[in-house]
Amino acid sequence: MGKFQKVYIEISDVCGCECSFCPSPNIAKFGAMDLEVYKSILSQIKGKTKAICLHLLGDPLANVNLDLYLNLALDSNFNIDLVTTGKYLKNHDFAMLCKAHQISFSLSAFLDKNAKFKDDYIDNLLEFCKFKNAINSEIFINFRVQKHMLNLDKFHLIKDKFEQFFGVKIDYQNNRFRLGYKIFLTFKEYFEWREPNSQNIQKYCHGLSSQIGFKSSGVVVPCCIDARADINLGSLKEQNLAAIINSSKSKAIIDGFRQGKAVEELCQKCEYKAVLD
Repeated sequence: MGKFQKVYIEISDVCGCECSFCPSPNIAKFGAMDLEVYKSILSQIKGKTKAICLHLLGDPLANVNLDLYLNLALDSNFNIDLVTTGKYLKNHDFAMLCKAHQISFSLSAFLDKNAKFKDDYIDNLLEFCKFKNAINSEIFINFRVQKHMLNLDKFHLIKDKFEQFFGVKIDYQNNRFRLGYKIFLTFKEYFEWREPNSQNIQKYCHGLSSQIGFKSSGVVVPCCIDARADINLGSLKEQNLAAIINSSKSKAIIDGFRQGKAVEELCQKCEYKAVLD
């Protein structure tokens, strides 16, 4: 088993949103990852990566015991990334959250046509930024928004509040705008979890070579895009990680990408790399 640049651990597959661009509402939920499974993952990936993201599709802040999960990862010296809508931000201790390496807030969830957020949502995000600055935290904060949403009236309200709070004038010349010290507004290309009509076998991906994912159920998947666990490589409740990665199915995926070929149907249809390019 080689080393990974980042490992995705879904400590909760619940997000509390029904965004039109996300498959989460149509996926059966397992809930919070079993703590013993989580401990097992941390033990088995120790020395194999420094960076973990406690997200795959669900919202890690939906896990009511988030502090416990964070502390276990911090005790093992992992750099922690959190990806969240921020819907449950006020349910957690800000000082604890600031121990993460990075937290990314999806403003797209708030801007989506199906959004159901409280009126104080943006104020809570800014309160977190104020807290970070007050304690001189080194955490990175990213506010993510899809580019096609920049003209929405709701985004202009966010923009006005951000400009007033941070004392800046936001422009869109680059994909990332610096709001403050280690605080950024990031403009993302639109990505939709769907199945295109065409399939492309000639493809390279970092799945299983530099990244790997763990669903909250304990199922291992090759990447952060496989939210439905279509490529089920095995369960940590039945096998250890080394056995799963050394399985014929996993080896076929790894060897295929080394040759520039996608062997799994989901990989052949995936368009995520095209978004990055």
